[in-house]
Amino acid sequence: MDGIEIINICPDFFLFWEEAKGKDFSIQLYLWDELYERKHHEIFDIYFKRWGEKEKLEQALERYPEIISRLRGLLQGVEDDISDSWSKVSTLFEFQPSNLNLVLLVGSFTSNGWTTDFRGQQTAFLAMECFSSRQALQVTLLHELTHIIHSQIWAKIHPKLDREGDNLHIASSLMSEGLATMATWLSFPNYANAFHFWLGAEDFDAQEWVRWCERNEQSIFRRVWEDLEKSDEDTYSAYFGNGTIMGQRRLGYYIGFKAIELLLSEQRVGQLARLHPHSLAQTVRKAIKEMVEKQTL
Repeated sequence: MDGIEIINICPDFFLFWEEAKGKDFSIQLYLWDELYERKHHEIFDIYFKRWGEKEKLEQALERYPEIISRLRGLLQGVEDDISDSWSKVSTLFEFQPSNLNLVLLVGSFTSNGWTTDFRGQQTAFLAMECFSSRQALQVTLLHELTHIIHSQIWAKIHPKLDREGDNLHIASSLMSEGLATMATWLSFPNYANAFHFWLGAEDFDAQEWVRWCERNEQSIFRRVWEDLEKSDEDTYSAYFGNGTIMGQRRLGYYIGFKAIELLLSEQRVGQLARLHPHSLAQTVRKAIKEMVEKQTL
């Protein structure tokens, strides 16, 4: 595929598993290291630094037999999914991207997808063991590709921009994650909320979570208003990671989506993506303020 570089280390996972299945845990761990992790140490150095948990490998080894067949099926059509999602995102953001770098791996059933720097390029990572359906894979893939294309847009329009610290800034993250969530919603409008806000998580009632958010919108918007300028790890995790706000996880995705939904009455997705980060944060503040005021009328 032109402009798309895919590093797929899943075949080496299957080779490892052929040797490891049915053996004692200690032997499986040894084979994991010898046949898989050490061979792709650059990838696993990144994975276990933030997104993977090595202490969960024992549980993962117990779960692998359940997913091997499904995993092979998902991988059979993954290149078509990648090409289709890249085309959807390019059209939605009105931007012809220069390149796409993507890594496919099998990990320890922790994070399903993320975007980070790898070999000097913004790269999307997909942990294939986490996807129970093609729909979940498609939504997560498009979500992560949205982050890549957004970074390419900024790099082209604002080449001297120093974004150090922006990754944890709440207002900026609301816009970034809101755009990614809206992109999947516009691209797959028939998929349930679980796919857009929770990227297909099966062990959680995402529909009830959405209903809770809708019932508590005024409190949610007022709370985030207090945190918009924060950029510490704990606050970021509370809105977008494993932490909680008001007893709920991932409220940042709902807030960001609602802010983008409001802003789309005046601007297209591609226009919002081109805003300078400083203007972007101001735009988010304006949208949150307007949503708070609407709730109090």
